[in-house]
Amino acid sequence: MFPETISSGIYPIQEYSFPIQRVGSGNPGKKDMEEQDMFHLLWTALIGLVVGALAKLIIPGKEPGGIFITMLIGIAGSFLGTYLGRAIGHYQPDQSAGFLMSLVGALILLGIYHLIRRSRTTA
Repeated sequence: MFPETISSGIYPIQEYSFPIQRVGSGNPGKKDMEEQDMFHLLWTALIGLVVGALAKLIIPGKEPGGIFITMLIGIAGSFLGTYLGRAIGHYQPDQSAGFLMSLVGALILLGIYHLIRRSRTTA
C-alpha cells in the first residue's frame, strides 16, 4: 500500500493502489437491473413525450389529448419506426428505432388519425 513513484518526463507521478470495493447489498445484480429497468422506462416516456410533441407541431390540425396521449403517440411511433426500420433492413433484430425513425412513426400515426377523422366528418 505504499505509493509507487513513476517517472514520466520531468515530474514523478505517484500511483496509489487501493482495492476497489463495491458498496451495496449482497445481491447487487437484481437491484441494479430493477434500477436500469426503471430508468429505461423513464427515458422511453421522456423521449416519447418529445417525439409526440414534435409530431404534433409538424402535422397541422387538432390532435387528440394532452400530455399522456402525446407521450403514447411518441412511444407508439417508436414501435412503428422500429418495425418499419426492421422491415426495410435498416435495423437489426436487436436494435430499436432512433429519434428520427421514432418521429417518422409518430407522424405516420398522426396522419392515419387525421385520415380517419376526416372520413368520419365527411360521411
